[in-house]
Amino acid sequence: MVVIGLGIDGIGYQQQGERGTQLGGGDVSLLSRARPFVVGTRSAYEEIRLAVPRETIEARIGPVEAFAGGCVGAPSASAEFKAFMRKLAASVAWMTQSEAQVAIDSALHLLGCLARDTAERSDTEVSLAMAVSLARAHIVRRIHDPNLDPHEIHVALGISRAQLYRAFSQTGGIAAAIRDTRLDLAYRRLTSPRDDKRKIATIAYACGFTDIPTFNRAFRRRFDLSPRDVRTGHA
Repeated sequence: MVVIGLGIDGIGYQQQGERGTQLGGGDVSLLSRARPFVVGTRSAYEEIRLAVPRETIEARIGPVEAFAGGCVGAPSASAEFKAFMRKLAASVAWMTQSEAQVAIDSALHLLGCLARDTAERSDTEVSLAMAVSLARAHIVRRIHDPNLDPHEIHVALGISRAQLYRAFSQTGGIAAAIRDTRLDLAYRRLTSPRDDKRKIATIAYACGFTDIPTFNRAFRRRFDLSPRDVRTGHA
């Protein structure tokens, strides 16, 4: 069986073989149950899952290995698939077997459109995109560790430092990706009811920061609000 996942909210990650990615709202992902994989969540990740026989997937979108562990298409292109999957999840319990099969066929048609969009990218773009997705998955998985840095990432992923820096050159750099992922997670935790009793400093440390004044300055630069303002605004 192959599991199709649609991210609804929060932050998660997955990795299978040499492909991995950070997951968020609107991301469409695939995992094969026939091979080992790693999955995890940060900040209350939620998704809708649909398990489909491997041969059905391969007949509609191609070899599973071309997508397993990563995302299919871009979130900006997944709006139609996302809306359909939400409707399917809400109504599948009341469908007859034939109705469910028609609905699944429709979902796979939309997934195939996303897969073709992914396949049309050049080899260079795919290579760089894969480096980015693997790095982001590693960042989310290790975000609590204050020692996480670009060196650890390029060693862990088995890619050169130059390739890692090139992959993030258009988005502010790999160090900025680590910092911004920490800050985004801190923001989510500061606005989450389950963390409303935790001290701001405790949340900052849990997100990998070691210096609270530095955290406060970086947080204000990214969100134009202080951590305390964000928490007060969601109290």
